[in-house]
Amino acid sequence: MAKGASLTAMLVLLQIICADAGLDAACKKAQDAKFCASLLKPYAAQLAYNNPVKAGLAAMNATLRRVDELREYMVHEAVQEQTSPEELDTLSHCLSNVGNGEGALEVAVQLLNQTEGAERDELLKMIESAKSELTICLHSLTNHKTIQQAVREALRLTEESLLACSVAQALLP
Repeated sequence: MAKGASLTAMLVLLQIICADAGLDAACKKAQDAKFCASLLKPYAAQLAYNNPVKAGLAAMNATLRRVDELREYMVHEAVQEQTSPEELDTLSHCLSNVGNGEGALEVAVQLLNQTEGAERDELLKMIESAKSELTICLHSLTNHKTIQQAVREALRLTEESLLACSVAQALLP
């Protein structure tokens, strides 16, 4: 019984080591390795086998998750009573851009899932489309007259979403 538990523990430990090594190797391709590691940590198991398609898919899923968090934050802030009318207007304008970017990323994830290695150029165009939409949002947030808490947080999340898009581009097969 003890041998079985030891063997199981060893296998789990080996899997964790392989996942961490895969995460480190994948993030060497990204501009910001530290951000990449934090972004992809929940997907580390997919990176354990050094499969470029799985690494690209993990990066795309992580990016989509980050943009979805941004959208959810903006929707949440839009219904808060303490959000000023100016902030609400800025967030509302951004929300459509974020939604468009999220849509482009969803299509890219579906394509990558269906084809197990879709055309890289197509995927890059979809990520660029998402980055373009997020950049429009970023400019809108940056140009907000008085940056209050809701806009400040949306700005941070938008910048992280743009970084996530760059990670996805770097890790595409």
